[in-house]
Amino acid sequence: MHPSQRTKTVAISKETKTRPASDGAEFLRPSEQLTDDQLVDLYRDIHLIRRFSERQVEEFESGRMPGGLHPGHGHEAISAAVPRAVRPSDYLNGTHRSQNGILALRGVSFRRLWAEVFGRETGINGGRRGVDLMGTFEDDIRVWAHNPVLGHNAGIATGAALALQLDERDEVIVCLIGDGASVCGTVWEACFFAGIRKLPIVYAVENNMVAYTTRFEDMSPIENISDRASAFGFPGQLVDGNDALAVLDAVHTAAERARRGEGPTLLELKTYRFVGHFIGDPQVYRTREEVSEARKSDPLHLFEALLRDRGLLDDAAVTNIHHENLERIDAGLAEAMLDPFPNPADALSRTYRSGTYPMGYSS
Repeated sequence: MHPSQRTKTVAISKETKTRPASDGAEFLRPSEQLTDDQLVDLYRDIHLIRRFSERQVEEFESGRMPGGLHPGHGHEAISAAVPRAVRPSDYLNGTHRSQNGILALRGVSFRRLWAEVFGRETGINGGRRGVDLMGTFEDDIRVWAHNPVLGHNAGIATGAALALQLDERDEVIVCLIGDGASVCGTVWEACFFAGIRKLPIVYAVENNMVAYTTRFEDMSPIENISDRASAFGFPGQLVDGNDALAVLDAVHTAAERARRGEGPTLLELKTYRFVGHFIGDPQVYRTREEVSEARKSDPLHLFEALLRDRGLLDDAAVTNIHHENLERIDAGLAEAMLDPFPNPADALSRTYRSGTYPMGYSS
């Protein structure tokens, strides 16, 4: 049997899920408390993230966009749900496939995002990090930059969680990693420490079934990454990463558990990457038939179908949302392209703090 035939996709559940509270009263999940308008807004966010990624691909293939590009088509339910699942004061650390969308939903303008993509001074990182590594320490955003060293953001996020605990603060941090990073020792060393200290952190693996060109079943001796959590003394949970409501509920529950001082949770958000690891990837590790089958669980289409069934969306509403999102994205692009490039004299301004340089030199 070809490895691709072992890939499984999970459809979104249309069932209402409740569980009894300790006093016997009905317990409503966060997703069940969303108003109709909030559900439509969530669909708007999922589409916004997808369209932004598609426009990046268009710009890259046109030759205008510098650097490399690792699109996240298929991860949008995760990018849209995670910021909604936690408080605005909580910290987020995404992967190169989810970070752009998370930043947009945390209030970063498309002008600043596009400016970073095109290396302009007005970019969120001054045009110095590019499309895959964006992030910020700005206190009103709290989405930290992605670390390019595989798995190392887990160690950094765990250190941040330790600081939150030592300072007796009420915030938590959600650390997203890919399935490729899940085989790195740094991640599990971080989990070991976090489990002992009961740190306020949520580890969430965006498992899209392929790490670069290596299929998940070829690099993992077990089927579910979430099963590893028990080794570190905290719970693990397998989640349908194509179901925005399931992601919302799981991340919210894990964050509140961490906030209460009960320690980490390991979430495995199973999804699928519809495009190559990078633009130009020949994708010899999977078949076209597999990708076509996986697209039946496209998070954007699944959520649209759910809201249509509930009478919250129709053709006119969908068309209007798509048009408005594209206008926002393209308006930001047009503004960013008029912005200046960084001054070479300021090349080190964001590299070393307080004018201190390595090897004993100072400004």
